[in-house]
Amino acid sequence: DGERVVFRCGKIVNAIMKANHSVSSQYRCSENVAKEIANEIYQSSNTFSVEQVQDIVQKSLAKRGCEELAFSYVKYRQ
Repeated sequence: DGERVVFRCGKIVNAIMKANHSVSSQYRCSENVAKEIANEIYQSSNTFSVEQVQDIVQKSLAKRGCEELAFSYVKYRQ
């Protein structure tokens, strides 16, 4: 609906960590990596839609070698 809301890093970290539980331990990322991703988005000067934030998270996970987790995150967010 285009409504603007305050960005909360904790929501991103929580979503990544929940997706973490759906993959084997060798495919998980640390909470620090989840926080890094959330902080990168927070520190950006751009305004993003929810879908754009989710896409950024997915790409950031994949870029860090967490492809399996990125795939799980996509399924989790649906």
